[in-house]
Amino acid sequence: MKCKICNQFFLMETSFQTLFHFEDICSLCENVYSPILQVEVIPFQGGLIHYYYLYVDLTIDFSKELYLMKYLVKPLNVAISHKNDFDIILFLDLDDYQNLPNWFTYFSSYKNIMFYSLGIFDLSKYVRIF
Repeated sequence: MKCKICNQFFLMETSFQTLFHFEDICSLCENVYSPILQVEVIPFQGGLIHYYYLYVDLTIDFSKELYLMKYLVKPLNVAISHKNDFDIILFLDLDDYQNLPNWFTYFSSYKNIMFYSLGIFDLSKYVRIF
């Protein structure tokens, strides 16, 4: 089989349990890209930003990032289970992060904001603007 992240061929032992379920990624990529849900709570004037992310150092191309988006189920489960704790819940990708200062006027009425993303972005430089 061919790994969807590193595009290398890998072997997998086949049994009756795995006969119709094939692995998408090799064991090396599985170890490197195993998602760990992490959270940062950033105070700002009048509220809190809860920032959930899965990877600290994520430098991959867009097609591989699309594959890893299946792991966003973890922060989405947090969002669903705590939906009454947040005023607004937003997914943050690179484009949104670069345009974040343009969004601040819309965030002023919200006190508890949840951001979630695959990789970590430095939100601390924007806290002054909030």
